[in-house]
Amino acid sequence: MGRAWKELGVLPCSHQTPADRYPKNGDVRAPSVAWFRNNLTALSQCRNLFFAAYYGQIYVYKPEFPSQKISSKPEMIIDIPRASLGLRGYYINPAKPHSVNQLVISDLGHEEIVAVTCDNGDVVAYTTRSIYDAIERDTLDESGAQSPRIRTILLRNVGESAWGLAVHKAARLIAVSSNAHNVTVFAFALCREPSPDSLHESDEGGPLPAGNISLGLEEWVQPLVYSESLLRRSTCNFVIVLEAHTYNIPSIAFCNTGADPTGRYLVSTDIGGLIFVWDIWQRKVLSDITAHPVRSLNYAGWGLACLDPRSCRLSNTVLETFGCQDVSYRSGIPGTVYNNTISTNAVPDSSALHPAFIKIGNAPGSAAGIAAVAEAQLLAQFFESDDEDTNDEDESEEPDSTAVYPTSLQNDSSMFNPPIGTDAILYDSEHEAIPKRQASSAPSKSPISTLPFHIFHTSKSDIRLMSNIRYGPSAENGTGRNTVVCQSALNQKTPPGVLTSWAERLNMVLQIPELGIVAIAHQAGRVALLTMTKNLKKDRFGFRLEWILPFRTQEEAGIRPDVALLGMAIGPVQGCGKLSGSATTERRDSKGFVNEIRRFRLILTYYDHTIISYEIWRSTADSGSGTEDQILLL
Repeated sequence: MGRAWKELGVLPCSHQTPADRYPKNGDVRAPSVAWFRNNLTALSQCRNLFFAAYYGQIYVYKPEFPSQKISSKPEMIIDIPRASLGLRGYYINPAKPHSVNQLVISDLGHEEIVAVTCDNGDVVAYTTRSIYDAIERDTLDESGAQSPRIRTILLRNVGESAWGLAVHKAARLIAVSSNAHNVTVFAFALCREPSPDSLHESDEGGPLPAGNISLGLEEWVQPLVYSESLLRRSTCNFVIVLEAHTYNIPSIAFCNTGADPTGRYLVSTDIGGLIFVWDIWQRKVLSDITAHPVRSLNYAGWGLACLDPRSCRLSNTVLETFGCQDVSYRSGIPGTVYNNTISTNAVPDSSALHPAFIKIGNAPGSAAGIAAVAEAQLLAQFFESDDEDTNDEDESEEPDSTAVYPTSLQNDSSMFNPPIGTDAILYDSEHEAIPKRQASSAPSKSPISTLPFHIFHTSKSDIRLMSNIRYGPSAENGTGRNTVVCQSALNQKTPPGVLTSWAERLNMVLQIPELGIVAIAHQAGRVALLTMTKNLKKDRFGFRLEWILPFRTQEEAGIRPDVALLGMAIGPVQGCGKLSGSATTERRDSKGFVNEIRRFRLILTYYDHTIISYEIWRSTADSGSGTEDQILLL
């Protein structure tokens, strides 16, 4: 659409209304939805399976091709078992304390797993292979309930309401954050690498992976000594507890880029906006980062990701790097901060106004219409950039450091009112500015080092990318760190009563590394697709905002409902990535590399059971990534 770079391809696939999925005269009843949670949906990366959590159950579906429509009747309903009974504490819904707060799909060793954290502190995980095989064996009863043959690979409790969930593939780790203000890491015992026929049937009939993880061990022990010897765990399942936060921890992330095969690094963020980078084997905080100079709940950390610098798309200009020409910046301690908020105005087919304005009547001449036009004009005049040659590659000057942004686009702590009696479990009793607390373990005394990954962080409304993160005795203030911030990227002017404050948070972050894409969901109902970039001339990392979904034209057509987002799921399109039960179409060279970049599907599920799906791809002509667009499927 006239932008200075090759745009990411996005195509709407289908739209399903609640009436489409669950008609009044239908035989299938819509499941009840648990409110005030994080991401509750996910797609398998190697099988055509879509997962959605409803209270204490997991519904498993097979999306249709090519529409990606989700049937009203699931292939399986899994009743999530309890790790223990009689737990006490505060729950969002005391009547249903076993409800899922977060659902994640990831690789653990050579197995793909689906894992959930629950409000009563339970963490439960299955292999997607066992679920898929059970569906294919048709062992379900008439009601579609869980087959008793499916066995959990992890069933533990962390003592308080569990939220954040991260999995490290190579090191075979599952980490869980809880409202006890700590992170619990489950380190599976290791054994020999598996052979092709290393899967065997358990006593209960379900397939269990053998060789790379000792799943048969039931005991979990805390190490007496924390040292590198923990890496050579062969006979024990270890539990490691990390304590330093003083507030609830909604999100955590491992570095799964290959730069950390031992699982040393873990990143966590709390609702005070503090970010900790851990050495989990030493139980030490390597670096603590404040996401915003003012530490208040308005800048609460909600989402995290560890990014591989090699996945960034190469760029030559400021416009290609940040998505806009006029980028404000400031240098100093803790480093250089670039602000590309102005780029939100350049996103095609997106609106600054919530679609609910259409329903209340915003025709020209009406009171609502006049207000809507005035608001749009106000935003446009602030976002309007200078008429410069956007293709000029002469970057002898730094971006404009005097750019000013409207107050309405800045975070205002006075606007943040944590809900009482709803998701207050994520908040402490005081809702004022949060004083900083020193970590319980002293920072590492090793020489200054740089993290081998970037940290992607989201708060209530802001997006931050942090690179060149140093740690060590003289690097505690973060000197040299580069930060790119986009404020209020997904916020819209909303009519009163449409959404409550609990949905104002960027609490879903997913990656497509081979496309250089990060997807961020605002629970109010929108998703941003960002391209990670690296400027070759300045050796500077950034991101540009490609698309905001649903498109404005879709919102004007009434496709987006006025309810919150239940979940965002991303996975390969059927036929890409050896999805079981689907034909594979990729072409490989002599080294096993795929010659064409895979296409992905994005499925948005709303609280009223509306589903909107898209297909995402990048042309092979859009070259220029650190991995040379070659993807090896394992």
